[in-house]
Amino acid sequence: MVSSTPPSPHHRRRRKPHFLFGSFPGFLSFLEGIESGFATTTGILLGLWFQNPTRKLLLITAVVSLLINAVNSASIKFLSEHTFDELDGREKHRVILNSLSPALVQFMTHVIMAAIVLVPVFVMYPFIYGIFMSIGLTIIVLCIAGWYRGHTLHGHSLRDALESVMLALLIITAGGGAGWLLSL
Repeated sequence: MVSSTPPSPHHRRRRKPHFLFGSFPGFLSFLEGIESGFATTTGILLGLWFQNPTRKLLLITAVVSLLINAVNSASIKFLSEHTFDELDGREKHRVILNSLSPALVQFMTHVIMAAIVLVPVFVMYPFIYGIFMSIGLTIIVLCIAGWYRGHTLHGHSLRDALESVMLALLIITAGGGAGWLLSL
């Protein structure tokens, strides 16, 4: 029997989100690359600043660290996706597409975002101003990325934006705190 009463607004059908990079894993990889690329590189820059390095040493160390972090996060993404595929029984089908594609998206996004964070340190003098500019840029971009995640998933955009900013500040503070402690 079909009901003649309209459905409750609480049970309305959700719109299906349209994901950047075509799939949910690609979408998450893109956002994780943004978040990790910006926040970790900024935290590393701030931590290194407490050691009074030359600009060249600061940038070399930051680039080496960002590449290691990018490879590490992409490796973890690949292993996670591959493990989920094994658990779902999809492991024998499309291993490259299901596991490697999100890892490559995360790697490329991480490298590009981390390189953007380094630009103010390259161009501003003294480079502490560049580090502060990188912190501000990180907060703004991660706020937008968090809002975008919430908006795309039809969730709580403001909450997701605030969560992204708070986690970024935690990572940056950890990097700065470690650098400060090691400078004592």
